[in-house]
Amino acid sequence: MLSSNQRTLSWLSSRGTCNPEGYNPESTLEYSDPGIYLPERFYVTGKWMNDRQYLRFNGDVGEDGAILLPYQALEVNAVMGSRNGSLCEVILWQIANHY
Repeated sequence: MLSSNQRTLSWLSSRGTCNPEGYNPESTLEYSDPGIYLPERFYVTGKWMNDRQYLRFNGDVGEDGAILLPYQALEVNAVMGSRNGSLCEVILWQIANHY
């Protein structure tokens, strides 16, 4: 979960998020969990700013956001950071045989 508007997410795919809400460059969209996940695609929940190179959580203080990344591999890598170096909490759930 992300709880600050300082977080960013590099594009994991040239197609962007697979949420039904789609992608709208240079805009903030509010995404909800679709409940159905395709392999090798990512999904987000909460308010996210769609930039051409990354997604940035754009919720207010106290609002949550999440990145949903179904995968089948021994490991997965993510590059995350904050614009001002503030700390954030990252929770990783690995669920066997999710899809």
